[in-house]
Amino acid sequence: MIYTYPLDKKTKEGTLFWTLPKRPPKEIIFDPKNSLHANFIASFAYLWAKIWNIPLPLNPRMDQTKLEIA
Repeated sequence: MIYTYPLDKKTKEGTLFWTLPKRPPKEIIFDPKNSLHANFIASFAYLWAKIWNIPLPLNPRMDQTKLEIA
């Protein structure tokens, strides 16, 4: 997105493309100890496991298991 629409890109009307409600994407540093990051990675891994018939852990909803997966 940033390649196609750089931060200084203007619309036909002359206003900046990245004005509210649009916000430019920004890099997020992955932190496996962050519960939001761990939940995202664990959820994605569970989806792929279901698609490819890979057995899930016995306790997939426990925070410790999610942190181990992340």
